Amino acid sequence: MSLINFIAKNRYGKWGIITYAEVIFDIAVSVPIALSLFNPVTRNPSNYSTIFDIVIFTEVLIVLILTLRNSIFGLGQDIADLTIISLFQMGSRRRVFFEEFLVDILFPAVLFLAFLYFVLYLSGFSLSFQIAPYIGLYLFLSTASFFFTITLKKPLRSLGVFLLFAFSFFVLLNHFNALFVEISFLQISEILLFSSLFLLFISYLVFTRVLSL
Repeated sequence: MSLINFIAKNRYGKWGIITYAEVIFDIAVSVPIALSLFNPVTRNPSNYSTIFDIVIFTEVLIVLILTLRNSIFGLGQDIADLTIISLFQMGSRRRVFFEEFLVDILFPAVLFLAFLYFVLYLSGFSLSFQIAPYIGLYLFLSTASFFFTITLKKPLRSLGVFLLFAFSFFVLLNHFNALFVEISFLQISEILLFSSLFLLFISYLVFTRVLSL
């Protein structure tokens, strides 16, 4: 059994990645269903940007919750219970780190994007929308949860700190836009993407060189 399959089955039981894909597909299918509630307005790309923003933001938050479940209550519990030692016996810390990140964070995002475009195309909706800003937000918050999970090593403690961090982030972002300068969501997403890479690098250093069990 490969390390990825082992991690996936540890998260989702017997069927592993198949169950993972099914859950993400169900989430993606709900997007055209939600947009159809506003038909015929949503069939005109120039009229439904606000509706789409609300729907896709909600769906991204749902995928993010799934990610939190994976990283905080999956990886975090493995670290707290020392069951992660079993993974270290199957591969190096570097390999475990990247495959945990792949299964817990990247898979949901990639599968969601693929299924989302697929079901919107089959449903006849316009694909001329920008989803990059939401992906930047998703990667930043999910990588932050990954970082807190590795550094704090306790699921509930990691969840509490992450929720405080996320709340502070949105409050500061709102005050920044109100008091200083109005910046676009796309510009924010670029900043968040670089911040995600920085958090990922720090998490890698902690996991491979500092983490003690």
